[in-house]
Amino acid sequence: MLKVDMKFNTAVLTCFKNYGSIQGRAPRSEFWWFTLFLVLASMLASILDIAIFGLDRAMEADFVFALNLANIFSAVTFIPSIAVTFRRLHDVNKSGKWLFIYLTIIGIFLILYWNIKKGDEGYNRFGPNP
Repeated sequence: MLKVDMKFNTAVLTCFKNYGSIQGRAPRSEFWWFTLFLVLASMLASILDIAIFGLDRAMEADFVFALNLANIFSAVTFIPSIAVTFRRLHDVNKSGKWLFIYLTIIGIFLILYWNIKKGDEGYNRFGPNP
C-alpha cells in the first residue's frame, strides 16, 4: 500500500509546480494542505492590507476591486486552486467537469464530500494512485 500523505511545504510546492495542470490525481493531503495555505495566506494578505491602507479604506466597498495584496494573492492562486480541485476529483474517479456543480447550493456539499472522501486505491481512469 502506498503512503500518499504529503507535508505542508511539499503540497504547496506541488500545487504551484503543477500550476495549471489538471492531469493526474491529487491526494487528500495535497488538497487540504494547499487549502490551509490559501486560507492562512489570504488572512495575512488582508491583515497587511489593513496595516498598509488602514481599516477605514479596507472596509470601503470599492476596495474589493482595488489593487491590493489580498486581490493580487487571489489572482495568483486562482488557477492552482482550481487545478488541484480538478486533480482531487480525479482521485475519487470523478471528472473535473463536476466542479461546475459547485455553482449550485447542493453542489457545494457534494464537492466537499468528494474532497473529504478517500481516493481510489491503485489505478483509476485518471492514472495511478499518487
